This record gives sequence, C-alpha cells and structure tokens, in this order.
Amino acid sequence: IESNDSPDLATPLGFVEGPAGLFLAAGRGSLSSDSDADYWSFEGPAGRAISFATENPGDTPYTGLEYQITGPDGSYLGSYSSYDGRNEGSFVLPATGTYLIQVSPYYDYTGEYRLRLLGADVPIGVEGISSTVNLAADPAAKVLTANIAGAVTRAGQSDAYTLGAVDVGQQVQLTIARPT
Repeated sequence: IESNDSPDLATPLGFVEGPAGLFLAAGRGSLSSDSDADYWSFEGPAGRAISFATENPGDTPYTGLEYQITGPDGSYLGSYSSYDGRNEGSFVLPATGTYLIQVSPYYDYTGEYRLRLLGADVPIGVEGISSTVNLAADPAAKVLTANIAGAVTRAGQSDAYTLGAVDVGQQVQLTIARPT
C-alpha cells in the first residue's frame, strides 16, 4: 500500500505475461477517509482487450468504491461502482500509452480494496467484450479452436459463452487453465 493520492504519484500496475498473449496485473490499496483518492496506472497497446475487476474484503454492503479509468490523452473510458465493492467491466484500449485508474469513495467506505486487470491480445478474447466465441478453423488438425480469458473469483460465480454454429456430431472440448 503506497501513497498514491494524485495522478502524478500513480502506482504503476505491471503486467505479467503467461501464457503467451495473456497479461495479468493486480493491486491492493486502502482509502483512509471519505475525501481520499488513490491513483493507479497501467500501460497497454491499442487494441488490447482488458477485463477489470475489483473487490473489498468481505463483500460488505455499502462498501462500494468508484473506479474511473482515463486514457493516455485524458479521455474518459469508463466508471465502475457497486453496492458491495465488487465490480467487473471490460473494454478495449483505444490507443497505445499509459492509462489512469482513480479510486474514490462511492459510499462512505474507507479501508482496503483490491483490483485486477486481465489483458489479452488477439486472437485471445476477454469475457465481457463479447459472449460469442469466434471459432477459427485449423485445417491441419481438422478442428475449430478459440481462446478466451476470464475469471471466476468467488463461489457461485460463473462465465457463459455462446459457441455459435456447431455441426451435429462435432465434438466440443473445453480446457481450463490458470495463468502461469
């Protein structure tokens, strides 16, 4: 937990790659008063899909925080807030550069929070960008394949995807892997 109370002091979130084309960054912070704000930054190339998720320990009611994301040119990309501190959202980076996340109280909650960024480069898809999985033909293996990244972070949570056209008798094989 660092002093990151202004955009100039934003704490950088470094992405770790693994497997190839999949990137993960995470941070943990704390707001000390209802007038406190924290700033985080991350870098990314134009076109990278990002899944953004947050949580406050305990999922207690009225602990929601607001997360505002701005692009390299200062343009507004989105704002996420919730009742219990859990947020999820997805977007595609419009430009290459440094992005800024501002964390501020939404209710009067002060205390610990956690945030996670999951990035994916084409051809890997990210949950929330589209629920339809685009299957690509691999003539050599005579199969259709797709890669999509997502996160299930608590009991009872699930992800759902539409496979599109699957012929009668065609097999569907699902492999689930954790980042390395």
